[in-house]
Amino acid sequence: MTACKPILDALPDLAARASGDIPDWAAAHLAGCAACTKRLQAERLTAGLLQSVAVPIDPPDDFAMRIAARLRPRIVPLAEADPWRSAWKLVPAFGALVLALFIVYQTSAMPEPTGLFPTDSLTAGEHLALGAAPPTMDDVLSVILEGGR
Repeated sequence: MTACKPILDALPDLAARASGDIPDWAAAHLAGCAACTKRLQAERLTAGLLQSVAVPIDPPDDFAMRIAARLRPRIVPLAEADPWRSAWKLVPAFGALVLALFIVYQTSAMPEPTGLFPTDSLTAGEHLALGAAPPTMDDVLSVILEGGR
């Protein structure tokens, strides 16, 4: 590898030269080292590809006018504007959020009573909020009929 170091250091310069213009010390090393020869060929290929894409491409004459026409804002009269149009896009996200919260609520464990206060005298709404057991359908119906008290 130490014999390859001078070749690797001079690789960009060697790749820019024609095959007959390579110095004798480099040609002698390249004749016996397949790895350095491959690296030189790869360097030449890379340089050729970079030169081929470096050719500037001129855009069409009306290119700037077409871009400017596309960038002009479209003014919509207030009578035609639908203020709820963007809000309707949120309906699926809201539905997914409600479904996710419902699933999390159904699969989460309810906390056990702490014993700090008795739960016997709670109203149906308080029992739903503070009680330890998951609510039954009767509890939910009682809260609805109580009016949220």
